[in-house]
Amino acid sequence: MHLRDLEDDKKMMVVQFLLQNLNDADVKFNLGRRTITRLWAEAKKQKQQGRLINLTSKKRFTPRLTKRVQIDIAQIQALELCRRSTIRKLAVGIQVSKSTVGRWVHLGLSRTHTNAIKPDLTAPNKLLRLRFSLEALEYDRIANILKFKTMHNVVHIDEKWFYMTKANNRYYLTKEEPEPYRSCKSKKFIIEAHFDSFELEAHFDSFIHMGRGKNNKKFLEAL
Repeated sequence: MHLRDLEDDKKMMVVQFLLQNLNDADVKFNLGRRTITRLWAEAKKQKQQGRLINLTSKKRFTPRLTKRVQIDIAQIQALELCRRSTIRKLAVGIQVSKSTVGRWVHLGLSRTHTNAIKPDLTAPNKLLRLRFSLEALEYDRIANILKFKTMHNVVHIDEKWFYMTKANNRYYLTKEEPEPYRSCKSKKFIIEAHFDSFELEAHFDSFIHMGRGKNNKKFLEAL
């Protein structure tokens, strides 16, 4: 290690050790004998001159000045949205590095946004939705307020469709295993699975336990 790269505290520790013991300083501090000799010579010289031993490094620290690219909001907003979907595309579009764009995002100068397609409702669709919402309201004469119905007599139905397979699948095969062959007339003929779910509130007689009354049995059979 060069003497200029040695820490100031370690230099003083070496000199204090040398003042007490002139042997094995290189082994104790894991330094070269030449470095130890130069430290001892400098300390001895300052001591002979009647000065306090000061082994502070004279190495000057020059900070590295890097020119940061400033964000151009107008240039980014003028770029098409399809060319701003990833950091790489944005960097290519405004001709800066990916790290610069990443730094902008980290500093909050730019942000990510997940955009979802909204349903394009027509006027009849909006009227139907508004009518459905209004029909779910009822007037409470006692509290003199409008509130939503309890929906105790409403059955909520949800259905989901799932494809049994995909047009393209990735498989991990052994070295000698033959590639599987899958065929279908077209993508429209892939088998689909249909699941229905029903959700409703159970009804009970006011004085008969669940499942024991005549009305309860009819209700459970209907389910």
